[in-house]
Amino acid sequence: MKKSTLSCAFLTTLGVSSVVCAQPFDGFYVNLGVGGTAAEYQMEQFSEFGVAIDDIAFESLSGGSKADVYGNSWVGIIGAGYRYCIADGWILGLEVTADVESAKGSDEFFANQFVGVDLDFFDERFELDAAADQLVAGKTTTKLENNFSVLFKPMYLVGPRTALYALVGPKWGQFKTTTSAESFAGIEIDEEVFAAEGLELSDKASGYTVGITAGLGIEHYVADQFSIALEWDYTDYGKIKHPDNELFVVGEHDHHHDDHDHHLESGLANDTKKVKAQTNTIFFKVAYTFS
Repeated sequence: MKKSTLSCAFLTTLGVSSVVCAQPFDGFYVNLGVGGTAAEYQMEQFSEFGVAIDDIAFESLSGGSKADVYGNSWVGIIGAGYRYCIADGWILGLEVTADVESAKGSDEFFANQFVGVDLDFFDERFELDAAADQLVAGKTTTKLENNFSVLFKPMYLVGPRTALYALVGPKWGQFKTTTSAESFAGIEIDEEVFAAEGLELSDKASGYTVGITAGLGIEHYVADQFSIALEWDYTDYGKIKHPDNELFVVGEHDHHHDDHDHHLESGLANDTKKVKAQTNTIFFKVAYTFS
């Protein structure tokens, strides 16, 4: 307090306007908070499934989805920072935060079709009439697990113990994304029905993606060194890390019918084209200032 008073007196002596030193909004502080986040994920995925009997291919079946999905979660946050009075009523601050949450969103699709063909082999052995009932399903799930941020916080006093503030800066979010697809074909050969081998594939990716955060808040000191704050922020992460594209798996199946062996092949490809993320979060915080 004595140092701040002397600084103000020195500025006045130099002919500079007296600075309101914004006590108690001055010095190092730590805070804890709880809140809730609403995450929006923009997902685009595609899968394709095909069946061939004795090297004669059926029409392939494809499906996909392009959707916005949502996930909500409680958030716990811890932070530390420093702020300094620069002019009458104006304070600049820098804050580092970390939080834990579990905002998850999922998108899935399902597609099927029935395909009938006359293959008509005339190889001195048999004619073959065949049909296939095919399906393909896919799913993408993304979860935001935690964040780290470095935020610039300009503040303005609206009362002796109350300030409005804005915040802006980078935020690193850890996302875990899982993609999966499965397929199945019911095959009919000369009126005899059997099942082709079902295929499944899945992959996952996790890692940090940097986003840009902006927000607003209000803080009020309820005691000399203790304050409470209500804060909202919005973060746009853009395109986040997701599994590699174009996963592919092949299944084979041999079937004996009318003293003849038939060879079936089925293939499943999955392509997660993109996943984008953005969040809106509201916090209630309690802070302690070491001034």
